Amino acid sequence: MFVIKSKDLKTNVNVGNEDIVGDPASLKIEDETKFFYKSKIYSGRVIKISDPKLKRKRDKKRSYSPSDYDKKSNKSKENDKQAKKSKKLKKDESSSSSENSEDDSKSKKDEVSDISSLEDSTENLEKPKSTGKVDKHFSRRDDSSDYSALNKKNSLPKEGKNTSSKTHSSSASGNSTLERTKNDELDNHGRESGVQQSSLDNDDHLLGVASADMVLLKNNIYVKKTVLDTAKRTSSQASHLARQLLEGVIKAEILQRSTLTGKAMRGKKDPNVLPLHAGAKDAIVAYAQEIAREKHWTAQDVKTIEKSIGQKLTEIRNAHKKNLEIRQA
Repeated sequence: MFVIKSKDLKTNVNVGNEDIVGDPASLKIEDETKFFYKSKIYSGRVIKISDPKLKRKRDKKRSYSPSDYDKKSNKSKENDKQAKKSKKLKKDESSSSSENSEDDSKSKKDEVSDISSLEDSTENLEKPKSTGKVDKHFSRRDDSSDYSALNKKNSLPKEGKNTSSKTHSSSASGNSTLERTKNDELDNHGRESGVQQSSLDNDDHLLGVASADMVLLKNNIYVKKTVLDTAKRTSSQASHLARQLLEGVIKAEILQRSTLTGKAMRGKKDPNVLPLHAGAKDAIVAYAQEIAREKHWTAQDVKTIEKSIGQKLTEIRNAHKKNLEIRQA
C-alpha cells in the first residue's frame, strides 16, 4: 500500500500494489512513479509505504493483549454495580411516588367533599324569596325566547331550499349556454373546413385529388406518390425536399408563371406572373421540416426553404422560356 502525492490530482492518494505501473517492490519513499486511479494514469511522488500484513499482525496482538482484557472485565464489573444501584434507586422512587399519589388522592377526595358541601349551602342561600309578579315576568321572557328559537329553526330549512334551487338553476343555465357555444363553434368549424376542402379540391393551381396516384401531403394538400417517394429517397436537406415536391403538388403550367410574391423579376410588371399558392407553399415547407426532424437532418428555418423554392421557380421559368424560343426558331 502506497500513499502518493499527485500533482495532477493535487491531493494525496492511497494506491494499492496492483495499481502501480511497474514493480511496486522496488519503490521507495520520495520515488517518482505512475499509477492508475479511476481508470486513468497519473504520476506522483511516494510519501509513505505500508504493508497490510504487518497491520493485521499488530491488530491481532492488540486485540488479544491481557491488559485490554483486564480493562474490559473491570468495565463490565463497574457497569453491573451501576445497574444494581440504579435499580435500587428506581424501586425507592416508585414506592415514594405511590405513597405520594395515595396522599394526593385522599386530599383531593376531601377537597371535593368540602366543595360539594359549600355548593349545597350556596344554593340554599341563593334560592329567591320572590313574589308572583317576578316569576311571571321570567316565565314570559322564557316563553318569548323559545318562540323566537322555533321561528329561526323553521326559517333555516326554507332558506337552504331556496339557495339550493337558485344554485341548481344557475348551474343548469350556465351548462346550457356552454353547450350552445360549443355546438356553434363546431358548426362554424365544420362549415369552414368544408369550404376550405372544396376550395382546395377545386383549385385550378393544384393537381388535386382527382389526379392519378395522389396521396395526402399535409393540410388538405395532395401530392403525387411517385414524386414524394423519389424526393424523400434522394434528398438530404429540407430545402432539397421542398424543391422536388413543387412539381408533384402544383400544375406545370402554373409553375412556369409563378413566383413567391407574384411579382416579376427586376421590378417589371407582367400580367402573366402569378403568386405561388400560399396553402401549397405552407404545406410543403411544414412537411419538409417534419421529415428533416425525423431523419435528423440539419435544421433549416422557413426563410431558407422558401428561398430555395424561389430559386426552383426561376429555374422552371427560364427552362420554359428556352423551350419557347427553340419552338419559335
